[in-house]
Formats: sequence, structure tokens, C-alpha cells
Amino acid sequence: LHEGCNYRVKIVSAATGKPLPSGRVWFGWTDLPREYHADERGVVEIGGLGVDDWYFVVAADEHGIQFKKIPPQSLGSTTELTFKLGPGGDLVGVVRTDQGDPVAGARVSASPTEGGMTPGYGRLMTDASGRFRLRNLPVGVELRISAGKKEHTGVSKNVAIGEKETTLDLLCKPRPYGGDCIVTVLDPNGDPIADAAVQNTGNSTADHRDAVTDDEGQGRLVNLFESYSGHRVFVRAKGFIPQKLNVDPGTADDPSRVTVTLQPGKTLTGQPHAGRQTCTARACLLQRGRTSVDTGRSGRHRSEGKFHIDGLPEQSTLTVYTPSHCAPINDLPVTAG
Repeated sequence: LHEGCNYRVKIVSAATGKPLPSGRVWFGWTDLPREYHADERGVVEIGGLGVDDWYFVVAADEHGIQFKKIPPQSLGSTTELTFKLGPGGDLVGVVRTDQGDPVAGARVSASPTEGGMTPGYGRLMTDASGRFRLRNLPVGVELRISAGKKEHTGVSKNVAIGEKETTLDLLCKPRPYGGDCIVTVLDPNGDPIADAAVQNTGNSTADHRDAVTDDEGQGRLVNLFESYSGHRVFVRAKGFIPQKLNVDPGTADDPSRVTVTLQPGKTLTGQPHAGRQTCTARACLLQRGRTSVDTGRSGRHRSEGKFHIDGLPEQSTLTVYTPSHCAPINDLPVTAG
């Protein structure tokens, strides 16, 4: 353990300049589930943070949420920050289907209209009546309010928050049936490959359909998701180079059919080193760039840091997810044997 970075955050009213004892601080884009509370001076003392970018999210009763990205500071330093909070308002509403039925358990969030990697102004789930209330939103700012639920189409609206309670109804329709597709997976000799993984993915990591091929090399994908690039299907089998393709789904009674022929892949074995010491890291080989959902393979031997990855094209790209004390290895061209 070593001394971390320290922060002293002062939270005041933008209108009066007076401290806000109800102020609180938490962080966006982090696994730290911490919330820090101000004292009677409106000051929050935070210590022991790592050297990293931190998204400070600051709120207080009856005031609008603010967030700000703070660049890395030196170990042992104390950084003074002041947040001047303007008035806040509440957004209340209900999420319904196109038939007028309430959608319980829908995810509702408020974020900047310009998008980007920011923490957002809050998120919650609708209650049994499909209702929600987002508190402490900045007044006079147009926000993007989004709602979604599994097996429903998502919806977003831009809304300007007023000083009084702002209301909004959102339409979140049940997703129409996406159609079925039977994928047959063969080797170069035309023989079926059993136990191949067949996956269809949508635009969210939560949206995927999975199947495993049987002894005849067939796997059925049911109720497919459509992504921005169409109905994507990924096919993977041990020892073979993965493939990605787009399909046109049929119906539940008359599914479409596609045949995929996988080519045998190569193997790469290695071990990262940090100077003279071995480095326990996870290696990922990708056919194109860093997007592991395309045709990525990864492997790691936990005890010694060795990796063994099969089913690769001869020319691949290596990425090594290293420990924090080592520099990352990104997009290194390698030849698998």
C-alpha cells in the first residue's frame, strides 16, 4: 500500500455563495460504490484515491447535479475543488406501451444531449405502475431522457428541465418477433462441426441469442436481434478461425438457412515478461483491431501468465491486458503457427 491522492471538495450555492451541508459526492465510471457527504461547511474530504482520471459527480438537496472530469494528480497531493450548484428540478413520468399498458422495471436515465462518455444525471427503474421520478436535475438544461427494457424497443426524448416539476410520458413498445435462422457449420471437407457456438448480437451487450450446433452441425437462432449493421451472426468452433456474417431471418414456422464453412486455424503460445519477471496478464488475439466481439480469441494460464490461443488466422493482432505496473501491448502484429 502507498499514500493515495487526496481531494478537498467545497460545495456552494451558485445563487448565494453559501455552503451546502447537504452536498454529496460520488464517482462516475468506477467500481467504487462510495458516496461522501459534506460537513456543515459544505466541505467533503476524500482521501486515498489512485492516480487516475476521476469523474466527480456532485449533488445537494434542491440543486442540480454537476459532474466534472479531474485529470490524474500526484500521489500524496491534496487538490482543492469548488462546485457551484444551480437550482435543481424533478422529472416525473410514466413509461407505457403503445397499447397504454404500464412498463414496470424499465430502465430510465438522464444524460447530456451531446452524448459522449459522461456519467449522466441519474438512472432508475420504473415501479409497478411504470412511473419514475428523477431528482436534482439541472434547471434550464436540455437533457436526453432514455427508457428501455429487455425485449422492448428503446426510446429517447430531449427535455428541458424547469424549476417546477417537469412531466414526461415515454412510449416503450414490446419488440416485434425478430425471426429465426438455422445455421449449418461445416469443415473444409463438408463434414458437420458439432458443438460450434453460434451467436447473434444486437446493439447492446445484453442483446444476444445463442445456440450450439448438434451432430449435424446445425444450430437454430430464435427471435434474432438486429444491430446497426444488420442481423449479425458469429460462428466459433475450437481449432477453427471464427467467422462473422449477416443473415436474413425467416419466420418461426419457416426459418431462413445459411451454411458456414470454417477453416482450420493456427495456434499461438507465449508468456509476457516485465523485465526479468514473468507477467500474469490476459492475452487477446483479434483478426481485426481491438473489437473482441468480431472474431476474438483469448487465453491465459493463471499461475504462470502463459497463454495458449488456437483457432487463429496466420496473421493476427495481439493485445495483452497487463497489470497496472506494466505498459499495455496493443495491436501488435503476430504470426500464428
